[in-house]
Amino acid sequence: MPQPCRHLLPTRFLLIGLAAALLAACASTGPAPLRSVAPVNVDVTVPPSQIEPAVVAALDEQNWRVVRPFNRGVLVAERLHGNGKVRIRSRVARGAVYLEYLSSDNFDYAEQDGLVRIDDRYNGWMDLLRNEIEYRVLTLEAGTPK
Repeated sequence: MPQPCRHLLPTRFLLIGLAAALLAACASTGPAPLRSVAPVNVDVTVPPSQIEPAVVAALDEQNWRVVRPFNRGVLVAERLHGNGKVRIRSRVARGAVYLEYLSSDNFDYAEQDGLVRIDDRYNGWMDLLRNEIEYRVLTLEAGTPK
């Protein structure tokens, strides 16, 4: 009767270690300074009514949920993570799209010594969202909406 393969045991430990390393890489490194997001510049000839759908599509692509749809150029969206959530405001005006922190729950938001800190995921999410909006607005301006 053949013996079970005992040499596979180190492979299991290797796979478990690799999985743990991947999880650690995806995990938050803790609170970081809250960064303001630079506005996305938009061609002033493109009306806000054409930019708003591009912003909504970018939010959807980056896993944000619209909480309050556009009204007079302002929208509120949130993103959930675990038991926490972050809310932002997006404002579309002629010439720019502005993204602003609104509030958060269970996201390590704190003001300390004049410095506002938040879970470092927030800054990364905002960078990705800004880039997605910029890309969609550029394709809109070029006449090839995504």
